[in-house]
Amino acid sequence: MISITGTTIHGTGKMKTKKLLVAFDPSKPRIGSGDFLVPVWENDTPFFLGTKSKKLYQFGRVVFIGKEINENDLFARLVETGKRIQSVEKTLKDISDYLAAIPVHRIGDILQIDRQNDRLILVKTDLKPATGQAPLP
Repeated sequence: MISITGTTIHGTGKMKTKKLLVAFDPSKPRIGSGDFLVPVWENDTPFFLGTKSKKLYQFGRVVFIGKEINENDLFARLVETGKRIQSVEKTLKDISDYLAAIPVHRIGDILQIDRQNDRLILVKTDLKPATGQAPLP
């Protein structure tokens, strides 16, 4: 149960996963990020919003978080960012679609968010996270 400005929202809480997306910047593939991402819409275009940085991202990397998380947990994190929510029901549906799409991808995959018939989808990209050690100076 989530309370927003006096309104109580009962999310389904059915979709759970132990994987999430963290921010990924292709220009800095070696730099890891603990900035968990939630889906948002900006001017009818889907983006990822970093829950810590509050920045919009185009790409996210799949990581294992070690505990189950559901749509209510992500919705609460979205609310904590201060991001304006147009429709609670649509946002919960988007988060549920997002969580349902993550488990089919492998840890380390770089995903991009897109839309298909006003629904959010996650698309695997050809981008790769940097592996190995950074060279010594």
